Amino acid sequence: MMMDNLDKQVMVELQKNGRLSYAELATALHISESTARNRVNRLLKQNLITISAIPNLEAMGYTFIGIMGLQVKLTKRKVIAEKLAQRPEVLYVMGVTGEHDLMAIVAAKSASEFADFSDNFVASLAGVSRAQTY
Repeated sequence: MMMDNLDKQVMVELQKNGRLSYAELATALHISESTARNRVNRLLKQNLITISAIPNLEAMGYTFIGIMGLQVKLTKRKVIAEKLAQRPEVLYVMGVTGEHDLMAIVAAKSASEFADFSDNFVASLAGVSRAQTY
C-alpha cells in the first residue's frame, strides 16, 4: 500500500472537489483519464480514501465552532464520550492524555448556544469534573 506523489496529488484534488470526473481530474493533474480512473479506483479499493459529502456548516447556520477539553472520572470516560457523540452538535470526540481526558469539537449557531450546550448538557453529565472551552 505504498503511495507515491501522484496518489497524494489525486487525494488533494479530490479533497477540493470529490465530484470531479476522471477527465477533470486528469486535466488538473496532466495525466491520462485512464490513469486518473485507475489511481482513484486503486485508492478506493485499498481503503486509502473514501469519497463522502462534507457538510457546509456555515450554510446550515452553524457559525460558531468550539472545542471543549474535559476532565472526567476515567471510569466514566467511555460513557461520557458516547453521550457526547450522540448529540447532533458534536462533530468529533476523542480521548486524549495530558491536561484533558476528552476533547470535543462542537458546532453551534452562536456563542450563546455553545455556552448553553456547555452549561446545561455537559455540566449535567455525571463524571465530568472540569470543562475548558476554546
